Amino acid sequence: KVRVNKSLQTIDIGEWKSSIEKLSDKASLREELEIHQDKTILLGVGGFTYKKNWIAVFKQMKFLQDCIFILIGHGEDKEKYEDYIAEHNLENIKILSRKDGLELVKYYKASDIFIFASLYDQFGYVVPEALASKLPVICSKSTGASSLITNGYNGFVVDPQQEFYKEINKIILNLKTFQNNAYNSIKDISLESKVKEYIKILDLEKI
Repeated sequence: KVRVNKSLQTIDIGEWKSSIEKLSDKASLREELEIHQDKTILLGVGGFTYKKNWIAVFKQMKFLQDCIFILIGHGEDKEKYEDYIAEHNLENIKILSRKDGLELVKYYKASDIFIFASLYDQFGYVVPEALASKLPVICSKSTGASSLITNGYNGFVVDPQQEFYKEINKIILNLKTFQNNAYNSIKDISLESKVKEYIKILDLEKI
């Protein structure tokens, strides 16, 4: 028999939380970043490439009321995205260039829900970043990070090639609870806990 040990990946949750707490409150950040105060903000972060599947996210926006999707990144498909948005008159989508450090963290804190709809991804560290920012996640089932999501608790795992606007609406209807659950689901999955887990796995291998 072959024993397989599963280990959930993570980021430095304490450091990320500290970065979040250094920033202004959400309303002030939205004013600074010129984001609507009265809209539900959906956030996506990643490369502008085929595998990230952003066009599929764009297609959901026509079904979502009072929502804005902010996409942050860079890549070869930027012009394709801009053409699609213009062709379909999607005024509720905003594309921004890549952000780093606290400038990126500002957008996490200013948002409400995170979208990770990749056609495939080995993991996706943006997902623990989102959860640590109290953002419930719509996560593709074709990514390693989907193991961090519990349907109906801190987000939903979805088929990236199917519609998922209904799952987004379910989160919106109970947003505060989902946001609290998002952080609670990741707070104990720290780098320190991962080290202890690996040590335990290695000790078991010696048996």
